[in-house]
Amino acid sequence: MRNNRLLTLEGHDLLLGWHAFLWYGGTKAQGYFRRHFIREALLLNWQKIKKQCYMKIPTWVSTTEAFSYAIIYKKEQTVRYSEMLNDKGELKSMQAMTEQGISMKWFTYFQIKSRFDKDSKVEGIYDKPTELDKILMGKDEKVI
Repeated sequence: MRNNRLLTLEGHDLLLGWHAFLWYGGTKAQGYFRRHFIREALLLNWQKIKKQCYMKIPTWVSTTEAFSYAIIYKKEQTVRYSEMLNDKGELKSMQAMTEQGISMKWFTYFQIKSRFDKDSKVEGIYDKPTELDKILMGKDEKVI
């Protein structure tokens, strides 16, 4: 932990993850997130892109990162909507996720389920990556 500027930019001391601020707007109690001038600029640009390119919630959003305290969960256990949704766009059962290799406690599953119900009713969730997602993720093949 030598480079404090980089750690501050990454938000190592945030109570909630970046997904809480990118997609859900964060909380009023965490106004310090926007006081960092680079994070503020990134967030303003992201909000413009979000309005233009995302009409629904994308599959890369992680509700566990957005609404869990960073102290409680591990980054390796971050689960995104793309991993939790079946082919029909419905949330998989806890047993199906366990068979897939995603282990979580029942309380976490019900938190995700309640957030999924709220998200799907209010905004809707994309069932596959958008064109912008494909561009940002890049292609698996290299072009010469």
